[in-house]
Amino acid sequence: LDMHECVHLKADEYQVPPLVLQCFDRDTLAYLHEQFSTDRDLSYGSFPPPMVLLLSYKDCNDENMWYDIQRMNVAAVGPDKRCLLETNEEGLGRDFVNSAKEHELGIHA
Repeated sequence: LDMHECVHLKADEYQVPPLVLQCFDRDTLAYLHEQFSTDRDLSYGSFPPPMVLLLSYKDCNDENMWYDIQRMNVAAVGPDKRCLLETNEEGLGRDFVNSAKEHELGIHA
């Protein structure tokens, strides 16, 4: 995404990036971020494309998940849909959404 393309955007407008990378594997996502950050031939403009870490239901219930994600260069998380549901079981629902907001992450659902 070239910052010059965003100059004419209004405050309530959003320009979809030309590429968004999503992956379940954290090491692969970190490797891709490094490649796009250092190789200008791969990059879309001045910045690497947004990265989305996909999360399994097990990942959502891991106590260390938010700590691990905080150390990564991701723009959003893509949780298993059960992580977003509030149920009598272990569904996280609003707690998951609020935690994502606290960590300034988007949710890809």
